[in-house]
Amino acid sequence: LALPIAQEFRILQTINHLRVRFPSGETRELTIDEKQSLYEKLHTVSELSLAEARKRLGFKQKGTQFTLEDSGEKKILGNRTRAKLEPLFGDRWTAMTDAERDRLVLEILHFQKPSALERRAVTAWGLSREAAEQLSEVRLEAAYARHSVPALEKLVNKMSDGLPYSTARKEAYPQAFEAGDPIDELPPIIKAKPDLRNPAVCRALTELRKVVNALMQRYGKPEKIRIELARDLKKSRKERQLATDRIREQTKRREAALTKVLAAIPGYQPKRGFDPAIEKVLLFEECNKTCPFTGRGIDMQSLIGPNPQFDVAHIYPRRYLDNSYANKTLCYHEVNRHRMHDLLPYQAFGSNTEAKGGVLAWKDFLSNVRVFQGTAARIKLERFERQEVPDDFVSSQLNDTRYNSVVAAEYLGSLYGGQWDREGIRRIEPITGGITALLRTCWDLYKSRDNHTHHALDAIVLALTDPGTVAQLQRLAEIASARGQRLTQVEGFEPPWPNFKQEVQQRLDEINISFRMDHRLGGLLHALTNYSAPIPAGVGKTTERHVRCALRSLSDKDITGDAIVDPAIRRLVQEKFELLGGKDAAKLFVEPSNHPVMIAKDGRRIPIHKVRLKVGTKPKSVGKGVTQRHVASGANSNHHVVIVAVLDAKGKETKWEEHVVSRLEANARLSAEAKARGETIIQRDWGPGRRFKFSFMPNDVLSIADEQGIRQLYRVANISEGMNQVGLLHDARDSKELRKPGQRIFYGAEKLRKGQTIKVVVSPLGDWIQVRE
Repeated sequence: LALPIAQEFRILQTINHLRVRFPSGETRELTIDEKQSLYEKLHTVSELSLAEARKRLGFKQKGTQFTLEDSGEKKILGNRTRAKLEPLFGDRWTAMTDAERDRLVLEILHFQKPSALERRAVTAWGLSREAAEQLSEVRLEAAYARHSVPALEKLVNKMSDGLPYSTARKEAYPQAFEAGDPIDELPPIIKAKPDLRNPAVCRALTELRKVVNALMQRYGKPEKIRIELARDLKKSRKERQLATDRIREQTKRREAALTKVLAAIPGYQPKRGFDPAIEKVLLFEECNKTCPFTGRGIDMQSLIGPNPQFDVAHIYPRRYLDNSYANKTLCYHEVNRHRMHDLLPYQAFGSNTEAKGGVLAWKDFLSNVRVFQGTAARIKLERFERQEVPDDFVSSQLNDTRYNSVVAAEYLGSLYGGQWDREGIRRIEPITGGITALLRTCWDLYKSRDNHTHHALDAIVLALTDPGTVAQLQRLAEIASARGQRLTQVEGFEPPWPNFKQEVQQRLDEINISFRMDHRLGGLLHALTNYSAPIPAGVGKTTERHVRCALRSLSDKDITGDAIVDPAIRRLVQEKFELLGGKDAAKLFVEPSNHPVMIAKDGRRIPIHKVRLKVGTKPKSVGKGVTQRHVASGANSNHHVVIVAVLDAKGKETKWEEHVVSRLEANARLSAEAKARGETIIQRDWGPGRRFKFSFMPNDVLSIADEQGIRQLYRVANISEGMNQVGLLHDARDSKELRKPGQRIFYGAEKLRKGQTIKVVVSPLGDWIQVRE
């Protein structure tokens, strides 16, 4: 962005877009002479206030404004690079060629140390010591422009004639706006978008292709396709103004934070894009210069000095992949690195009734958080108070969805040769995200995220959302905002037809949900725990297994019984446990200061953080030699279940058996089959007196009859011996919710037999057929 061509592009984009509004209400663009005058001025300054721009152009009549001021803008940017470098280089800057200026700018950006830049300015560019010192303090814009240098050169050539950016873009790259040849079905995404690298987006678009191609095979190509873009609906002018104000305020805060960083660390070079020092200063101001965990005061040196004492800590642990500002705060480094243990603050310190180990009592801790300053304060308080992270929390989901919607619009447009076809008809109509939510409210349509059909409900609303509907909705939103009413209180927005709500519900009730099948072998092969080799258990006993566990992972029973292997360690742990109250070991031993201490023969105090524990697990041995280890199945480490019928002498089925195959075993079978033709991963031959019925994995669909013989479709949620968890096909609640008392639906082999269970597959259009394996 600091390159002269990018600065030129920004100036031309600004003046060609600028409109002036007079008190009479007349609005016009600038004349050629006015543009030239403003162009010349902007090339000499870093920025120009709009008041100064009006004065320069001679707009003296009171009430005359630029339309840009409607959104609260006060200034426009000039040629920041030239304004900073020309005073230092003088006539040499004017005499340089464009290529020489580019090289100079890139070289200045390259230097990280001001002293090195200062030396380079003297030895290579011939600047005086004074000018070189001033240059070492210059901060050029480190962000990136929207286009490459060749593209900017083409665009600037067009925009120099007064063309606005959108027109110049079409003239410079007409091929990008020409419709190609329409196609009859969507090709595989790898062929349509060979450069697409985001795996989540590729997977989503692959599923989209299945649905759209299936629909076209049955109904033909649609006249139009509407797609919802995952962005916020700007409901009224006031709300748009507030959003703009928030962005502007955040920009000011970051600029002010950078000023403080530069004052505290002379010669600091701001990082391109994300700058951790600026973020730390913002968090420092938000938490009132006080560590919420410990109550310690924070100053600039302890924050960003050569030996910083405070870390940026994540409120929701890092494993949830939320690296947003709303999930961060400051924390004294010892507490963050040695006491948080990848836990929520409540899980780590919620049991603190008084200050201990340098951490405040929980009530004092929350008091610090309640006085946080800034727009994210409320969200952060809610996160600090949470005892567990919401099950459906995935920080990357929204970003992927936003990207999905943009790429999906381009992908679907290929059916017509482009989003606009050769006749100029718009075939792909993007609808701003949030409109469907408002329309559901206006049409009194209830959406429950506990039911997968809520996606279909959104699709119905989206199909009925044409540009006229959107315009009407926004007008009503303006009226509601002006009156201080909710949108539903404003009259004039009727349902599309009589009995609309009842018909929508009827259609939703008829839908069968189609899930993406995932029968891959990838995933956890076993629980992430290593067990000991078999250990003799004493006279008259066989063997036992040991595992090393952190104290905070032990149950009360583990401590009070004889599960801890070493009797001396067991006694110390039990004594400490009783001293601390003898209840809820997981909370008591989160704090390291609560751990028991063993006194060595030489007098050293050795804290006990982990113990060896006897377990009844029967692990398997994997690897050989030095890589050998002993592991066991864990959560989500089973691969499939095989249902086998047991036959009597006449070949009649008497009962069903289930055989659970772990992912570890499935991989072993695959490796064996690769070496020699033999058993497949799913075993179908069970010998005399047994008949293979079917196999199933998570997300497979089973048709099960109730006592009246009425069949319903169920999705397999989890698999385990005798406890295969299923849920009704439309049930969108997660497996944790379904495991709660009163919600559990478990099927063992015999229950599946009594329900005359068959395995089925549901097509992208909701049709289902029995699977014959």
